[in-house]
Formats: sequence, structure tokens, C-alpha cells
Amino acid sequence: MMSCINTTEFWPIWIALLWFILVIILRVIFNIGPTDFITWSYNYEFADQITSANFLLSTGIIIILTYISLIVCHKCLRVKIYYTEYYFVMSIVLISKFVGTSMLLKSYGLGTAFWCICLGCCFRTVFKINLDLMMSMEFFIKTSIVLFAIELDKIINLGAKSLVVAWVETCLLLFTVYCIGRYILNLDITKTLLLSSGLSICGSSAVMSVSDIMDRNTPRLNYDTSVTITILSILSIPYIIVVPYLCKKFGFSDIISGTWIGGSIDSTGAVIASASLVNKTTTDNAILLKMLQNLLIGPIVLGFTGILYRSVNPKILIQKFPKFIVAFLIVSIIVTTLPNGLGKSITQDCIVLSEWFSQISFVLIGMGINLLEIPGIIKNEWRMLVLYIIGQTIDTLTTLGFSIWMFSN
Repeated sequence: MMSCINTTEFWPIWIALLWFILVIILRVIFNIGPTDFITWSYNYEFADQITSANFLLSTGIIIILTYISLIVCHKCLRVKIYYTEYYFVMSIVLISKFVGTSMLLKSYGLGTAFWCICLGCCFRTVFKINLDLMMSMEFFIKTSIVLFAIELDKIINLGAKSLVVAWVETCLLLFTVYCIGRYILNLDITKTLLLSSGLSICGSSAVMSVSDIMDRNTPRLNYDTSVTITILSILSIPYIIVVPYLCKKFGFSDIISGTWIGGSIDSTGAVIASASLVNKTTTDNAILLKMLQNLLIGPIVLGFTGILYRSVNPKILIQKFPKFIVAFLIVSIIVTTLPNGLGKSITQDCIVLSEWFSQISFVLIGMGINLLEIPGIIKNEWRMLVLYIIGQTIDTLTTLGFSIWMFSN
């Protein structure tokens, strides 16, 4: 039993729940919570913020407790921890926060998420850093989502209509991209399944889940998996910036903006990075929509197993079920049932911590992009690039159409 829950799938849940318990204790007993960066316009406002005793103490405690959480996690998983790599990641997060809270830059959509990704990408390009020495981007984004503490009424407000965007549109897109890849671009079945699943559901998580069910003797499987993840990581960056810009440009409501971003952008981390460029309510809706999409991983992997091997194993539905969603619902139920004032304070505290872990994941998204690999991919895998561009264009337009259809008044 212990071996089942002592995995990288469950540790984001344990870390998030421990932080959540700590937040409740500090708020109930001492009425204190974490302090985040505030938007600044002038140099003196910036200087006053970073020299504030409360700010320095809060930031220092968050960094120390993050290190302690990771040390415990690494020890329990019996994986060596490399402090230097995490030091660079957290340093980039802090620098991005300093720059991204500038009112001028935020007005152009260049917030913290943008700088985390860009600086992470630049760091990876200039310096050699082994991402395998750290927990993955998905690890931190799951921790972030559990701590997001969305009230139940916001979950209920999306209702059954969100299932049309999250499930119906996703399945139609998956089928369309698969057919284009196999029968028009003549890609082999491995590349087509990997790219269509990553594009349609949740990026690299879906790619790895599909890769896991394939025969290890499949020619170039590791290469195809790596290239697919690289393509998704690199080509999703423009959409992370452009889609929220269009949401604000055309004045879409928070619910349409959230479902459009959550349904059309690939990975969960990229969804949060993109939605955060709009506002908090849009981010809430985008996360909820993306989690509904995540629920499709099990059924779709089960279907792919049938296509590949003419047999199915229902246990896949349990194995691929995203367990962090259960923890997210538990936290949401607790903050909703707390007394109004206390519940709002704890929710705000959790949001600060959630953003901290999500920003770590944004840096890792950037570090996952190796710009030096782009020429080789363009030369050798141009058909996969074409399939991505076609599929993502279809996804962007159809998700917007479904979102407007379902949620316009």
C-alpha cells in the first residue's frame, strides 16, 4: 500500500495538503499568511516592497519550506536532490516576479508567467541544465492546482455545458487530427497517436500516457516521444500569449475566455500561464475546464490500446485517472464550508502559494524548450510541425465556437 502512494503521482498531493494544513493553522491561531508581490509603478514603490520586513520574512519562509518539502519528497522517493538546479529555478521565479509585477509591463500582457517562461528558456539555451535532476513541471502544477482553492459555487457555475467544450470538442479534434496525420500527411501511427493526444488533451502528460502503452520495441519510440513533447512545448508559446490578448481585445466574458484558454491550449501549466494574463476568474474557469479534459486521459488511452493491440484493460481507467483532482475537490469543499471571513482569508493565502508553485512550473516549461533543437526538427519532422499547426488552428477556432455557443447570454 505504501509503495502505491509513495510515487511522483501522489507526492504533489501530499505536499499540497501539508501546505494547506499549515495555512489553516497559521490563519486560525496567529491570523497571519503569506505575502505576495504587489503591482508597482515607480521605483520607490518597488524598493519599499522588497525591503519590507513582512515581505522578506514571508518570501524567505516560503523558499525554505519549499526546499524542506522537496528534500522530504526526494528522500522518500530515494532520489538524490540537486540543490543547485532548484536554486536557479527559484531565483528565476523571484526575478520574474520583480519584473512581471511592473504595472507598465502588465499592461502589455507581460506578467510574471511570461517572464518565467522566457527566462527559463534563455537559461536552458545558454547553460546546460539536466531537467531529469528535478521534479517535473507536472509535479509542481499538480501541487499548484490542489492549492488553488476554488469555491464550489464556481465549479457548479460551469455546469454541464462545460462538458461539451471539454469532452465533445476534444474527441472531435482528436479524431480529426488523427485522420489528417495518418491519411493526408502520411505520418506513422506512433507519431500520429502521440501528437494527436498531446494536442487534444493535456500536452506532455497525455503524450507520456500514450507512450507508456506502446510496445517498448517500437522503432524510435523514445525519439518520437521526445520530439512530440518538444514540438508541443515550443509551438504552444505563441498561443499562450496571443489567446489571452484576443480575449481582452474582443471583450469576451471571463467564462468564455476561461473555457477557450482551458480547452485550446495544450498542457495544464501552459493553460494557467495563459489565463493568468487575463484575470483570476478566467484562470479559475480555465483550470476547471482543463481538469475535465484531463479526465479523458484514461478512456482515450484505453481506446488507443484497443486500436494498437485489439484488446483492452479496464484497469487503465484507474491507473490514468488524475488523482490530484480528488485532492483539489477536498480543498475546495473545505474552503467553501469555512466561515465566510476565514474561508476568504485562507483562499487568498492558498492562491499566493498556488501561484508560487505554478510559477516554478512555468520556469520548467521554459527550461523544457531547447531552441537549438528547432533547426533539426524543422528539417527532419516538418510533417509533424504541419500537423500541429493545422490541429492547433482547428482547436483554437472550434473551442472558441463551442465556448461562445455554450456560454454567451
